[in-house]
Amino acid sequence: AVEAPANIDAQDIVAKLRDGHGITIAGGQAQLKGKIFRISHMGYVSGSDILLTVAALEQVLRDLGYSVQLGQGVAAAQAVLSQP
Repeated sequence: AVEAPANIDAQDIVAKLRDGHGITIAGGQAQLKGKIFRISHMGYVSGSDILLTVAALEQVLRDLGYSVQLGQGVAAAQAVLSQP
């Protein structure tokens, strides 16, 4: 689960990833609705799936007005995924 940045509704992130990139993630439920989103929340997800999702997430956050250095999240995810 990831907390959405201040002033960005997590449901907007979920919708833009789905509608603009064909990526399905889940939003928060009950008191967390609009505050968090969940990546890799069901079934098997490969490392490549995670990298694609993080890359798209960077773009979505930028499009929603959040200051993002494109590629930084992808690089961090690649570093973690490349560990033995």
